[in-house]
Amino acid sequence: MRCQIAILFSLVLSVWAGFVKVTLGESGNCKKYVSESGMLQVSAVKLLFLNKNHKIIRIIACKMGQQTSNIVTATCNENYDPREAKVLLSIRAVSDVLYAMNDIEYRYNENAMRMIQYKTYNPEKSQKRPFNAKAHLYIRKLEVKGDGTDIVTYDAGDNGCFTSWPNYMIADHGIYTFVDKVGYTRVYFDPAVPGEYLMPN
Repeated sequence: MRCQIAILFSLVLSVWAGFVKVTLGESGNCKKYVSESGMLQVSAVKLLFLNKNHKIIRIIACKMGQQTSNIVTATCNENYDPREAKVLLSIRAVSDVLYAMNDIEYRYNENAMRMIQYKTYNPEKSQKRPFNAKAHLYIRKLEVKGDGTDIVTYDAGDNGCFTSWPNYMIADHGIYTFVDKVGYTRVYFDPAVPGEYLMPN
């Protein structure tokens, strides 16, 4: 009986071994745009699932794992098909480095970005600060794995900052989602529960 329980528990773990892995580009032809990328950090990862009308029908909040200078991982311990998932990345500033924000307002989530807690944003200072072309996050590769499926990989390569500029470069805090063959686009709200709509640009 104990052996059967152990086998069942092992199978459950293997089925729910889902993850998201973000590889940041640090070398190649894009290196000059990311030399000061430590000013920004991936702080949260979610998976969204939409119906044919772009209505959010499911949300999985992934658990952040250990981060290195160029690898960010998050485990998503639920049953899902990664081919149907929209990856949502929350990017926060780790120091007061932001420049003028976009005019379009979005629903700021303090729990995800913590800019108020860490006092990382000063609007008056930011509006006077010039654009810093070296402070981008370059998302070189995005890998998503679900329950027992192959890993779905989106690889921009070493030259993605040129071939798809600026869609693989993130220059400011915010919430971003990946659109296949397009790149990363800003999302102006952080969906907390299913029922809202995520419309493509």
